[in-house]
Amino acid sequence: MTKASREFSVSTVSILAWEKKYEEMGPGGLEAGSKSSIEKELQKVLRENRELKAMVAEKDLELRIKDSLLKKSQQRNLKS
Repeated sequence: MTKASREFSVSTVSILAWEKKYEEMGPGGLEAGSKSSIEKELQKVLRENRELKAMVAEKDLELRIKDSLLKKSQQRNLKS
């Protein structure tokens, strides 16, 4: 393996990674952009996490606006 590594100027770590992908996913695993099931699941979870964070941020903003409006309303009632 080290001979092939030197001959093609590729690290042995890369060769081992390719070998692992080939064993797990077959020849298609070596195609550009191919992802293992774990990588696909990770992408799905990260996307869901971003969406949930956006939803929480939106709800937080709504609560802040409502709190602000409530305080203004209460201050007006106290002045009256």
